[in-house]
Amino acid sequence: MNNYSEEEQFGAFFKRYMPLVRIVAKNKDIPVDEIDDFVQDTFAAYFFHYPIDWPEGQVKATLSKIVRNLCVDYYRKQEARPVTYYDPATIQELICWRSQKYGRDNLSIFLEHQELEEVIHALSEMREDWVQVIMLNIIEGRPMSEVSEILDISSDACRARLSRGRKHLRKVLSPEEPEKYRPCGRSKASF
Repeated sequence: MNNYSEEEQFGAFFKRYMPLVRIVAKNKDIPVDEIDDFVQDTFAAYFFHYPIDWPEGQVKATLSKIVRNLCVDYYRKQEARPVTYYDPATIQELICWRSQKYGRDNLSIFLEHQELEEVIHALSEMREDWVQVIMLNIIEGRPMSEVSEILDISSDACRARLSRGRKHLRKVLSPEEPEKYRPCGRSKASF
């Protein structure tokens, strides 16, 4: 039997495992200002359901599981899945820096910047819901399932928006290029 009071046992337990809980919360991209709340909630949940005298491995596994579940709940409540905003000026600076870094000729760099400006202009004229899908799927490389979840739309609607956005870009950026596919496999007959 321990000679320590319940408060002393709790204090020792907290000091020992608090760094682990903080690391798990930080690795789950919890904002720094909120990590202390996660630590408190984790220990409160642990003490409400589990004993202090478990083996160390079991305690660590349980605390890790609790904090991970709290993180999942946090992101569900926040519905904060980070969506990156791309400022056109930032994109141009980044491409210019990369081009200079790899020693490319000025004409290639100029043409690339001109194409980039055309794409940015075409995106600015496009419907916002198409732009969101294009940015998340094509630019950020997120899978369609994640894009549809982020935008809270069905996967069919997501694919339709992506298809319409691509057609719009193709029409605006390459108006002289003929359509590659004709409906029902028909082609114009030449006489």
